[in-house]
Amino acid sequence: TVTAVGDTFQLTASFRENGTVILNGQYRVVTTIVLGGEVIEEPEILVYDNEAATYTTDSDAETITFSGTDEFDETWDATLFNQAQLTITTMSTETTDDGATIQVTTEIRMSRI
Repeated sequence: TVTAVGDTFQLTASFRENGTVILNGQYRVVTTIVLGGEVIEEPEILVYDNEAATYTTDSDAETITFSGTDEFDETWDATLFNQAQLTITTMSTETTDDGATIQVTTEIRMSRI
């Protein structure tokens, strides 16, 4: 079993009307691998230094698509959207180095400050 959990968020995402989003700050992701009863934790800190990306929205499909970032480049479903919060989710299928196919579900919750 592989689980990745983000924490220690010190990241801002500034959405501009021109379709640009600016990411600034950092957060930590801890990947936990359980294999044969052995638990391995691999922490990683992701850093963004005023990195610009683009986004487009589709109000009919209730999606947002990002491009220009390694971690977020894909189409996300907007599961919650109001003046104070945005929650987006995505599901993808990946193949590991040893040929195993895994299903990855990611959820990001943002709050206006």
